[in-house]
Amino acid sequence: MATVAEGLALSWLDAKTADIVASRAIYGIAAEFDLSEPLSRAATRMTQLIGALLGTIPDARFADRDAVAFMLAALLGGSVRVVMEGKGSQVDLACLRRELPRMCHAYLAASRSGHHEAASLPDAGPLPRIAGRS
Repeated sequence: MATVAEGLALSWLDAKTADIVASRAIYGIAAEFDLSEPLSRAATRMTQLIGALLGTIPDARFADRDAVAFMLAALLGGSVRVVMEGKGSQVDLACLRRELPRMCHAYLAASRSGHHEAASLPDAGPLPRIAGRS
């Protein structure tokens, strides 16, 4: 599980920071356009891929793998967006590179079926339908 969490987080960061100047520019201008439809499609696909990846982890099962995948996608996308839309300094990016894998792993560990902390949380019921999310 740790390997998947680290690989997912670092691969996401590598993709988003390979050309840091271009990435900052894209994040900076993205807010100026209505990108809701393409972003919704991308988020849906990303969630599906993460869900499939979670299904391959031999030491973890999730009661609601789709919800866990959705939240991991939100965690990855949101944390990088916050840093990139801010000053996105090298210190911030180094912190993100160090902490994002840890956050992903902690979330996966807490979300495992049978995990005592996850089991003690109140069940909020199924996730509401989100446009583009199956």
